[in-house]
Amino acid sequence: MPPLTPSLYDILGVKKTDSCSDIKKAFLKLARQHHLDRGGDQEKFKEIQRASEILTDEKKRKMYDNFGIIDNINSNNNSNITTTDFYSQFNNNTNHSVFSKENDPLYPFV
Repeated sequence: MPPLTPSLYDILGVKKTDSCSDIKKAFLKLARQHHLDRGGDQEKFKEIQRASEILTDEKKRKMYDNFGIIDNINSNNNSNITTTDFYSQFNNNTNHSVFSKENDPLYPFV
């Protein structure tokens, strides 16, 4: 079982119901505290920055709230996840073509 990771809300120390401006304030406070110029940890700073990037963008925040972390979110709000990647999370069979013989109920009769 993979180790549990804290939620983005926990990373920033905010509630799920907090406003975007509250999240930005929390980010700024933590960013000052953990900035590399002040001897902060680079990984912790990246984690804080990523949490803020997702939670302050309404589309990304909604996606996170509904589906959890999606690592392939890029800065253009496009997801690089493919349908095959999505289905492969549920089983190892990645052939999910709608037009395949296996999915055609009339195949044996045609």
